[in-house]
Amino acid sequence: MDLSGSWRVRRADDHLRRHGIGLDVDDGSWATTSVPGHWGADPHLGDDPGPLIFRRRFSQPPPHEGQRRWVVIGGVIAQADVHFDGAYLGDPEGHAVEHAFDVSALSRLGEDHVLAIEVACPPIDPTRPRADLTGTLQGVSSAQPATPGGVLGRVCTEDTGPVRIQRLRILTRDADESRAHLLLRARVDTDTGRSITMRTSVGDIAVDEQTVAVAAGINDVAWNLDLEQPRLWWPHSMGPADLLDIIVDIVVDDVVSHSATRRTGVREVAWDDWVCSINGERLHLKGVNLLPLGPFIGAIDAASCDAEVRAMIDTGFDVVRVNGHLAPPGLYRAADQHGLLIMQDFWMVGPQSRQVRQRAITAAHDMVDALAHHPSVIAWSAHDEPDGAWDDSTPPSFTRYPLLTRARRLARQQMPSWNRTVLDRTVRRAIESADPTRRCTPHSGVLPTWPNLRGTDSHLGLGWSEGPIDDLARASASFPGLFRFVSHLGAPVPPREPVDDADMAALLGVAHLHFNDHVPVARHRDHAAWRTAALEHQADVARRYIEHLRRIRYRPNGGFCVASWRDPVADHGWGLTDHTGAPRPVLAAVREACAPVIVVADRLPIASRPGAELRLAVHVVNDLRIDIPDAHADITVTAPSGVWHHRVGGSIGADTCERITTVDVSIPEVFGAVTMRVALTAVDRDGAQHTSVFTDTSAIDVGL
Repeated sequence: MDLSGSWRVRRADDHLRRHGIGLDVDDGSWATTSVPGHWGADPHLGDDPGPLIFRRRFSQPPPHEGQRRWVVIGGVIAQADVHFDGAYLGDPEGHAVEHAFDVSALSRLGEDHVLAIEVACPPIDPTRPRADLTGTLQGVSSAQPATPGGVLGRVCTEDTGPVRIQRLRILTRDADESRAHLLLRARVDTDTGRSITMRTSVGDIAVDEQTVAVAAGINDVAWNLDLEQPRLWWPHSMGPADLLDIIVDIVVDDVVSHSATRRTGVREVAWDDWVCSINGERLHLKGVNLLPLGPFIGAIDAASCDAEVRAMIDTGFDVVRVNGHLAPPGLYRAADQHGLLIMQDFWMVGPQSRQVRQRAITAAHDMVDALAHHPSVIAWSAHDEPDGAWDDSTPPSFTRYPLLTRARRLARQQMPSWNRTVLDRTVRRAIESADPTRRCTPHSGVLPTWPNLRGTDSHLGLGWSEGPIDDLARASASFPGLFRFVSHLGAPVPPREPVDDADMAALLGVAHLHFNDHVPVARHRDHAAWRTAALEHQADVARRYIEHLRRIRYRPNGGFCVASWRDPVADHGWGLTDHTGAPRPVLAAVREACAPVIVVADRLPIASRPGAELRLAVHVVNDLRIDIPDAHADITVTAPSGVWHHRVGGSIGADTCERITTVDVSIPEVFGAVTMRVALTAVDRDGAQHTSVFTDTSAIDVGL
């Protein structure tokens, strides 16, 4: 029986917890709200910090003899206590997996019932380590709702036979065109000890059957499955994303007691340092971070998720990093269908308190159970910025103290901490024990620390909090380890209306002084003009990062993720689009920089000295899996002393970056500017044409 719809709701207190959960309670005066949903989306409850008690009365005949009845709750944010007819069932936490409770005996006492769910999701204190596991759903910006609390997913009663599948995990250990080896693990709940038959089917064809003895209660059953000559799942840039349905039936006395189905794809993921390979073929990952698609993720439907995935692919991205939260189920299904890879964060963001350790282990297993069968998921990350975001309102401006800015950040992460040293390693071990087929990093955005100087994926602040974007090439040459995988890059944009420094830090988590370092307020006539300049700066930073990282692909860079796909709550932040999905100028710049074939050249200095001789290398990057036999680049250098043209042509190999020429530029001893323009036209082996244009300008410093 589906129990979704209108429920009674009231603020919980000690009296209500004892006397407001039974059948004889008069709840006629309680408010009403919709379940499933977030109570913050209800205009009558939006400001209530909770906890709240949700009640639903219903009538249902008792289950048939030999059947069991379950109350199934799709998930809660963040913690709950569940009562059925006044009897306590349990305390589910999290919305990654369904929570099922046996109410068979209670259901046979009568036909009238009441389900009461107390849900707590208190607002967080930004000045203290977090005791919640809500990640980026809460506390990232002061513009977010105070609480995303609510009951999500389906709420229903379900009748089964004597054995029910509570969890089903499917992993692909290895796969090629001749065979795929799958690892399956089911958690089954049986009313008494018995022998059961586990029947596994691919589509309508039964491929495996085995008899297992189980004890009363919860049992974990693991088995292997070999598929002959499977159709492999590929990312969208490498091949078709073929999917199949794995069905597991529990058969008791020749009758199916319960069934579970998972849609999956077979592929093999491998990582060599930070270079990812799918089915044995490496791929330079071009990606973007995904913050929550809105203030209330339960309101995001499957069609919206499908549209977002298609838009990311159209932009040129291969991978999306789901940053610090569990996205709506429709996003993972759309990624599987369209071939978009996913790097999944666990929902720990910033410093966490010590009390979350055991809960985090349980939630990490829930995350793997919920997502392991999705072929699009290729990696896990246990904790995002465990020391907190460096880009806050306290660091000194790099314009005034460049070395001090970098030294403080490095020193901050050299000492051991409970989050990095204990919690993150514990959660990583929990994830790896549940899923040995994917890599899991203990944390993201942590600099190399002694004695292990490898570090993890980097969050780079060049172009924002750690120096000008012109330092990019020099930094990658000096510190190549920081450029193995850049999981956060870019620059934010300010709100449409002026705000003071304190509000800027609360809204964006950034300091106003960093905007002034790159886009000085004094140079613009008003706030609108200044914001327009900030939008242009955001586009320039993202484009230059992407062009440079693609040029150093595999040596050492394995990929990158732009700061954010969409701002979740308001028209300010790091997003390529605002909270309504309206594109910013940075989106067009990123789309051009992520094209399959691009031309890139060394940057001219900001100001060139008269008489200087410059040697600039020109590269062509080809992400295609096929060669380009015919390509030519037209190079034009414009200076006050004249215009210089040159054409170079040749072939470009598949999945490579090749230097095609070196341009010698002589800076004249006159006032003006030097502009270099490189226009590439390439025709691949399939006859498709690709074009790309690179431009750069340098002022001539004549000492005026």
